[in-house]
Amino acid sequence: MDLLVKYLGPVSSDFARSIRASNVDNPAGGVRKIWDRLNDRFGQPEMIESALKKKLDAFPRLSDKDSHKLYELSDILSEIESSKENQKYTTLLSYFDSSTGVIPIIRKLPFSLQGKWTNRAAKYKMENMVSFPPFSFFVEFVKDMSKIVNDPSFKYDTGHNQSFRRNRETPPQPKITVRKSEIAEDKGDTTDRDAVDPEKTCLLHNSVKHPLSKCKAFKSSSLQDRKCLLKQNAICFRCCKSTDHIARNCKEKILC
Repeated sequence: MDLLVKYLGPVSSDFARSIRASNVDNPAGGVRKIWDRLNDRFGQPEMIESALKKKLDAFPRLSDKDSHKLYELSDILSEIESSKENQKYTTLLSYFDSSTGVIPIIRKLPFSLQGKWTNRAAKYKMENMVSFPPFSFFVEFVKDMSKIVNDPSFKYDTGHNQSFRRNRETPPQPKITVRKSEIAEDKGDTTDRDAVDPEKTCLLHNSVKHPLSKCKAFKSSSLQDRKCLLKQNAICFRCCKSTDHIARNCKEKILC
């Protein structure tokens, strides 16, 4: 009882202090009463479910550079899995065993891990003849990915090696000073840019069913991922529809 009074929060410690005062001669019974009171006030299934959902909702969308945060997501999922094993919370948390509960979490993963989960989940469905893998299977997947992407044995930092090789093989070039002159933009050579038309084709899904500007997965991805995709394919940062111009020359009417 003394430990509970000392380490509980400000509200719950008041409960413990009151019960301790009335159970001085019966400490074992006092401890049981304190835990019963705490469960009544803070351990109701609806409260636990709400707290877990808030944790998931507050967790940010991850990119490939946020590999260390996968451990944090794995801890939250393990907490949910442990709560599901408690009969008090099994019914309320059962939706995590379906796509309804898992897909919002999948959207927080980098694109590379989303594809891996799709392959693993589809294989599980075919082998076990079920509508969707259980939540424990998804938790194990995130644990595995956390270990793999954070394993120092698989960190390939090639930028430094390439720079070193280039500096070693290329002799130093003399400095040249030129005067600035205005040059009209050359739109003649568009071989690479016209390979894929972003106004008709979604580069993310390699599909002509919808353009990139209307792709839901593209819109829900992080700003950094979107910029990277547009830059790699020389697409206008403003309209996301054309490779014939850049953002400062874009005349498309954009509605927020």
